[in-house]
Amino acid sequence: MAVGATAPVQVALAADAVTEAFEAFIPVGARRGAHPDASGLVQLFAQDADSTWFVRLREGRVALLDQPDARTELQARAAGSASDIALALWGRLPFGICDVVGDERLLQALRVE
Repeated sequence: MAVGATAPVQVALAADAVTEAFEAFIPVGARRGAHPDASGLVQLFAQDADSTWFVRLREGRVALLDQPDARTELQARAAGSASDIALALWGRLPFGICDVVGDERLLQALRVE
């Protein structure tokens, strides 16, 4: 992905790329731009990998959640192939390639450099 590829990525590799973004890159500040006003709960759902990531944005910070509080409402959701989600998260494709519901600005705030 480092060379700007937009070709589909193998399902397992794409799912790993999404997890790696939240576990390794975002915690060290490798996000595109500052998003101090981004606040809410986001769900990314890779249909072909049957994988879901819940992400909390609050005051410019991002936290990957195991499971959100059942009382918390989603502010944004992107569903699609693991490849499409990974490529959108890494800025290779627009999130619009996925089935997006809610505030797309929150999805943009998750993009990795």
